[in-house]
Amino acid sequence: MKFRDFKKILKTEEYNIPDVLDKIKANLPEIKPRIVNQQRPISRLRFAAGFLSLMFMFLFIFTAISMPPTTNEISGPVQLNYFTSQAEITNTLEKFNKQKEQYINLSQQLYENYTMEDIKINRIYEANNQVAIQDKNRIYYLNNDGIVVYNTSGDLTTIYKEDLKFDDKTNVKTLYLVNNELIVIYNNKQFTHLIKYDVESMNVVYTYTIAATYISSYVHRSKLYMVSILNNTVLPFIKANEQWKKKEPTDIGYLDNVMGESYTILTTINLNSNESFETIFLSFNKWDVAYFNDDDLYLINNHMNYKKNLDYGEYTTILKFRNVSSEGFVYHGSYTLKGSAQNSNSVYAHGNNFRIVLEVTHYNIKRSFLFFKKAIEVEQVINVVNLQSVNVDGRYILEVTSSYEISEDSREDGAISVLSSTFSPEQVVVESRGIDTKVTVLSFEDPSNIKPFTVHRNRTVYSNVHKFDESFGFSLRTRKTATGEFELRFFDLRFGNPLELKNLAIDLNYSSLLDDADYMVLEGIENPNALYVNSDMQNYYLGFSVNNNHNTNGTYTLIRINKTTKEVITEEFDTDYYINKIVSVDSKTIYGLSNYEIVCYKLSEDNSYIVYDSLDIR
Repeated sequence: MKFRDFKKILKTEEYNIPDVLDKIKANLPEIKPRIVNQQRPISRLRFAAGFLSLMFMFLFIFTAISMPPTTNEISGPVQLNYFTSQAEITNTLEKFNKQKEQYINLSQQLYENYTMEDIKINRIYEANNQVAIQDKNRIYYLNNDGIVVYNTSGDLTTIYKEDLKFDDKTNVKTLYLVNNELIVIYNNKQFTHLIKYDVESMNVVYTYTIAATYISSYVHRSKLYMVSILNNTVLPFIKANEQWKKKEPTDIGYLDNVMGESYTILTTINLNSNESFETIFLSFNKWDVAYFNDDDLYLINNHMNYKKNLDYGEYTTILKFRNVSSEGFVYHGSYTLKGSAQNSNSVYAHGNNFRIVLEVTHYNIKRSFLFFKKAIEVEQVINVVNLQSVNVDGRYILEVTSSYEISEDSREDGAISVLSSTFSPEQVVVESRGIDTKVTVLSFEDPSNIKPFTVHRNRTVYSNVHKFDESFGFSLRTRKTATGEFELRFFDLRFGNPLELKNLAIDLNYSSLLDDADYMVLEGIENPNALYVNSDMQNYYLGFSVNNNHNTNGTYTLIRINKTTKEVITEEFDTDYYINKIVSVDSKTIYGLSNYEIVCYKLSEDNSYIVYDSLDIR
């Protein structure tokens, strides 16, 4: 069929094809046209407020997490823990060092110019060396070389002399005479040596050597207590009667919340049996005060804060130990308080009560969220605190029973400082200086409630007054050591507060003894044991040595004050070797001790001392 015919057929034939379009349209959903509105460009600052709000919220949360709430005191652990191995000691040291570094780093970020020495920390090691003792017809003396024993019953003679190899590093020399035995303690190089002699024969009956630095010692009821520090972390080297006392890591204790830097060694020596006990623990690398009270020992350390949970500032940590016959020193608790103790005159123990006077500096820290910069407003106060040792479930802790704050009334100048503290069992007298001076007397009749008894204002305050007796006293002070200038003041003590007798004041000048040295030294200012203090029916006597720091020149000054007329007579003792110390049984005969010579002086009829005898021991 041709295509033309096929096309004609398609046009003429009918085909029955159903129309489904209407059915499809009937089932379709209704579609509405979309209306599009034209929009403006979105501003870049649209979310700025929300972003800043989130950022400040984040910084607030971060600050709260980084700087948790702090306090200004913390009670110590209830027990002294002990290490199990040398590795544990090493790890503990690393932990303490890391903890300290983290606190320093954080503080340097948050506080401008932060340093662990922001507040000056005073080293208050007590200078209680006793280098000469006179007993009956003997004088025991530690010179620059060792021990010398003189016989004074007739002509001066030497009973005993021993070179103990002292050198320029021998910074501690002290003597005790107990039960007819002479005890010599000295710190030479890295070792502390103790030697006990029988005084009749001067034979050595006991020796004790420890590789540590001497801090303090005390004799009580035929026991000798000694505190020393080992400023490294090797196990302590200890010898008793030349026998090595080996120490293991299990002999070393530590306290969880007390900084571990060095070993503190508490030694107990029974002077009757020569038994020795050591309590060794990891702690601070210094003790500012070692305070003994019968069988109790309080160790006081001033330090900058190193803990996140304490306020910024300087703190005092107090550790208490009690000596037990069969064990040596046993831990009886610790406490950390904000503030610093000046020296041993700032603490006092009576029974189970321990009192301490602290100078406290408060810092009000203002933080900027964005830059973490500090603004410090300083307020200084004095805090008087009473602590007690309490037994809790068989273990002892220190707790604060009461405290009293002394502040400056005017807040324009908030500075106040301690001039002196005087304690008695029932009260403490705090002399302070702020805008003016005042004396605050606090009652300790109830240790749980310290009460102010009286306050004296604008009162002339004198600290560090030594007593000749209950009615007359004196004070020695430094003016300028570089020119050898000192001052001596006398006081009437009959009316409570010392009354200066200004007409008796003496200005001392020893510049002629300087030679090529840098300064002059009057040891008696820091060490009362270096002073000669005596009295008889007619006079008071005060003596002290003065020398330059190179020990190439010096003199001894002896001052007599007539009790009735208050006439003052000053004598200078010039010898070939300048006198370091004077001892006497009575004021009529005195003995001047120098490095190589002893001189006996007797009071003549014209009321002056003349040389009666001398002995050169070179």
